[in-house]
Amino acid sequence: MGRHHGLVTLLLDWTWSPYIAAFFPFADLASSNIPGVAEGLSDWTHALPAGHVVVWALAPSKDVFLQDEFEFIDQRKSQFFRQRAQLGVFTRLRHDHFLDLAPYLEHRGIGHYLECIEIPSAEMGKALNDLRLMNLGFAVRFPDLNGAAKEANLAPEVSGLGWSGVVVNLQQ
Repeated sequence: MGRHHGLVTLLLDWTWSPYIAAFFPFADLASSNIPGVAEGLSDWTHALPAGHVVVWALAPSKDVFLQDEFEFIDQRKSQFFRQRAQLGVFTRLRHDHFLDLAPYLEHRGIGHYLECIEIPSAEMGKALNDLRLMNLGFAVRFPDLNGAAKEANLAPEVSGLGWSGVVVNLQQ
């Protein structure tokens, strides 16, 4: 819960879904580069920065994890509705010389288990609309009032079609 409110921990968030993994950087790109998008006040005509959105993939092989050094944590989903909604899992790297995962895996000779997927930033509108059509918007990833508000603000702008009757279940 603390991680969703800015608490710094040793845990690195992952998801089992590549689509959910793509949702977050595209949503962040929209929020940080288009004035008013978080409040539903944007017309989406602003130019996006050149570059790419990056999604990382880690192969969950038994060769990757070492007890007390690099751990896979998949627990408490029944208690944490956001983790469950995001198909979330965590890793924890505890090493004396490495803070970043990529150099750590390279050092161990298994850097190929981590893959970087780059998607052009210009695909943001199309990607967010496609993800929303797959029911992967804010309301589902954040099943609370915050997620419902973000979805209501963003949804009409993404689709260009106006509100389309997204149903949000706010029960926890």
